[in-house]
Amino acid sequence: MMKTPLTIVLGYILVVFYGLQTTIYEHVPDPRVQNWLLMPRWTPILSIIIVYYVIVMIGPILMENRQPYTLRNVLKVYNFVQVMISGYMFKEFVISAWQSSYSLKCQPVDRSNSPQALRMAAACWWFFFSKVIDLLDTFFFILRKKNSQVTFLHVYHHGSMILNWWLAGKYFPGGQIFFQCTCNSFVHVVMYTYYFLSAFGPAIQKYLWWKRYLTQLQLIQFLAIIIHLIYGMSRTCDFPFVLNCYIIIYCITLISLFTNFYVEAYQHQRTDRLEIQAALQEKRARSLAAGGTGTNNYANNSYMNILRSGPVKNGASCTNGTLMQNGTLMQNGSPGATMISNGYCNPESDVNANGPLPYLRR
Repeated sequence: MMKTPLTIVLGYILVVFYGLQTTIYEHVPDPRVQNWLLMPRWTPILSIIIVYYVIVMIGPILMENRQPYTLRNVLKVYNFVQVMISGYMFKEFVISAWQSSYSLKCQPVDRSNSPQALRMAAACWWFFFSKVIDLLDTFFFILRKKNSQVTFLHVYHHGSMILNWWLAGKYFPGGQIFFQCTCNSFVHVVMYTYYFLSAFGPAIQKYLWWKRYLTQLQLIQFLAIIIHLIYGMSRTCDFPFVLNCYIIIYCITLISLFTNFYVEAYQHQRTDRLEIQAALQEKRARSLAAGGTGTNNYANNSYMNILRSGPVKNGASCTNGTLMQNGTLMQNGSPGATMISNGYCNPESDVNANGPLPYLRR
């Protein structure tokens, strides 16, 4: 469970709503989206967010004395649907922008009722609504008792994205924000594809060596968005200056949180593995110097006990085997049934970000 008080996140929500009031006075909601689902008033969105954080707080308590749900088949379906939704949005943003001759340098919102302008507005609404669907990520964590994944980064990102894109979809459905939506939709296609494949267990997980690069992809996305917005501001683009500044600051907070997560999840883990490997090599050298063969069964030495019974930093404990070789848990020199992926031993550990995965969500 996250250690950072939820009051920080709730305080952020109040700040956003205060800024929203300023936006209401300065800009008129786009009349084309006024009657679309969840668009007319802010009260349903605020209610969804409040319910979400209430569940985040009381869900782990309700599950404390219950067995965790596996939900493997549910996650397969859920992640596949997420891939399809993200792929659809990516296609819509790219095609709409291309057919409307959008500019990456500066693109005002087209508020006309032309087919392409309406198509872009609809894509923005789907992007907003997908952030509501993304809240299920957290509920699945709680039902599976993966509370360590419900971090500050997780709840901050999920809760704030709904507000951000409700605001954008209601007042600016198109224009400069199309670049952010396109990038994020692509990232989610890759991310949920990973989660979908992970749900099939160890037989597939051993091929998912690229999960650490998902976080790198997230960071590249945030940097690209910041560069795009700053360039648009330098050209006095017809897009609210305050909103540009807000999005840039928001992306900086995400870069900070994701970078901290990446360092904790991967860099420290790599250091631990290098230290263990060095210790094993030293022990083997001592064995050779003492007249041994240097081929002792390392499954029984104290260093491998670290892997067998001690926690891998930021990961799960390895309890069923002894040696990791190319991602496979070795048992007495032969491949065992349990797979290790970047220091994680639980064969279900990669399903929906249970492990050092990008958070997504998104």
